[in-house]
Amino acid sequence: MRKITRFSIVTLFVASLVLLSVSTVFAVAPATSQRTWNDPFVSTAAKGVTFTTAVLVPGSLPGTVTSPSGMTLPTGFLPNQAQFGGSGIAISGLTSAQNVTVCFDFPVYRYSWYGIIYEWVSTKWEKMPTKIVDNSAEGGLTSACAAQAGNGTYSLIIFYWSSTTTPKPAL
Repeated sequence: MRKITRFSIVTLFVASLVLLSVSTVFAVAPATSQRTWNDPFVSTAAKGVTFTTAVLVPGSLPGTVTSPSGMTLPTGFLPNQAQFGGSGIAISGLTSAQNVTVCFDFPVYRYSWYGIIYEWVSTKWEKMPTKIVDNSAEGGLTSACAAQAGNGTYSLIIFYWSSTTTPKPAL
């Protein structure tokens, strides 16, 4: 009986060590991919400037095509090269001499994505000088901003680029 007890205790001890070393692990995506993109916003430092804005989901933007998978994409780019980074924005009510700054949330900037703000001009998306404001190191948001925006429709168009893709796609 004493051998059975020792054997049982040793077996339980070994089994408990094995069970302690085995656990279930759940992979969680980075927090930025779990949140929705904030709407774009417009600001100005000048006093007395009045304007109106309308946030447009990608399907409501001009200059779009629908991919075979049903995704709304900007026209004028190679297939699978570019996509909209969240919603776009339409600005109206500015005089010809007034300009504002338009900014877009850019949560995937540090994950091999880069982007440029484009304005829809007549029949195509035209590049705007874009500045990336990266506040992620301080726990803030990363955004893409373009100054000198006037009346028009704007969108952040993003591109995926990894270090194995050489060179970056032409914009």
